[in-house]
Amino acid sequence: MRVLLVEAHEDVLDLLALHLELEQQLEVICSRGYEEAKKLISLHKFDCVISGRTLPDGTATQLFSDLKKLSPVPPFIVCSSLASDQDSEFKDPAVYAYIEKPWVLNQLLKSISALKEKLGQAPVKDFDPQQDFCRISTRTLLKFGMTCSDVYIKLSDSRYVKVLRHDDVFDSTDFLRFQKKNTDYLYLKRADAMRFISKTSEYVSKLAELQYIPLTGAFQASEETLELISSTNQQLGVTAETQQLINSTVSLVLSSLKTNPKLSEVFERMIEGQEHYISTHSVALAYLACSTASLLGWVSNTTFYKLSLAALIHDITLSDSELAKIDSVIELGLQRTHLNDAMVAEVLDHPEKAADLASRIAGAPEEAALIIRQHHERPNGSGFPGRLTETEIDPLSCVFIISHELLSFKTKFGNTRDLSSFINEVSDEYSKGNFRKIIKAIADAVI
Repeated sequence: MRVLLVEAHEDVLDLLALHLELEQQLEVICSRGYEEAKKLISLHKFDCVISGRTLPDGTATQLFSDLKKLSPVPPFIVCSSLASDQDSEFKDPAVYAYIEKPWVLNQLLKSISALKEKLGQAPVKDFDPQQDFCRISTRTLLKFGMTCSDVYIKLSDSRYVKVLRHDDVFDSTDFLRFQKKNTDYLYLKRADAMRFISKTSEYVSKLAELQYIPLTGAFQASEETLELISSTNQQLGVTAETQQLINSTVSLVLSSLKTNPKLSEVFERMIEGQEHYISTHSVALAYLACSTASLLGWVSNTTFYKLSLAALIHDITLSDSELAKIDSVIELGLQRTHLNDAMVAEVLDHPEKAADLASRIAGAPEEAALIIRQHHERPNGSGFPGRLTETEIDPLSCVFIISHELLSFKTKFGNTRDLSSFINEVSDEYSKGNFRKIIKAIADAVI
């Protein structure tokens, strides 16, 4: 069964293809955008087309319109962040399944199983773990720089040649070497395929065990893993593998805190890391929130864990860095002319959605989800989603909110304005309850 898989995020595209090939034994053709997908459907016959709703150069609506010109029309599966009852564009009978993000992977695999049965396709056969192969993108191998098993190149349907051995390093030289050969994919034995994400978690965990971790190295490793978590969550949700990776990344942040990094280093990293705003912002916020809590004497590992986990997860459901930069209802109003209704809903709903994801992580403390849910609240009741006042906001959430404000301030002004300027700017708004104590602690530290 041949399927066309269309998805804007490279990491998500590779991982979805990996699961479909591994678990459903499909022939998967991948595309990152509308124009490429349009060309592919004109050249090839597909038994099914799967697409994310939003693409970099078009939409799933346009792609579906093109598919309906074919005869017969292939079954179409759309993956969307909108609820199905809010999306009138895909009520057509040719839409085989409408899957709501972020809980995509299991639903997609079930839909494909049902479709194969409907089409009279043979059920998935048992595979030989030593003979069957599954492809993996060279981009994905390069991102993490190591292999967890032997890696092969495919010469024909029945012939694979080993090109990398277990635990070899895969670097930019290897990547360019395969690119020159127009080789975008290499192959793992199926029994080894799912070890790749787990191996990434082990790598991050080993970093966390080091006695001394330079801030730059910890930041880079945390950003890379969070970038993968963030992009894959848009389609796969928080799988067992990503849960393990999240916890490993939190451990890395906590270990690097033991080196007492200077806030100036954290701010500098944030200013430099605008290209990948969500991941850089989230990692910097973890450091800053823990540093702020320590000014109040709240230095337990449990407190740091809650704040770090909340920081890494709080924006994970947002699909666009520009949406993550919107801090308040006022800012949302100012940006309204540039945003459609779906984007506005994504901003307003993300605290609840991210909190729900955090609550599903095995062993995660309930207060981490609460911090995420409250991170856009304001002491005067003007925040969202709950319009809480200062007496209703959890103390650790107050620490998180002030840290979030400080990070946004430094991102906006860089080194042109100091912490004294920040304190003067926010003192009136945060003058009551726990907020007042936090501002005073920061002011005392500055003095």
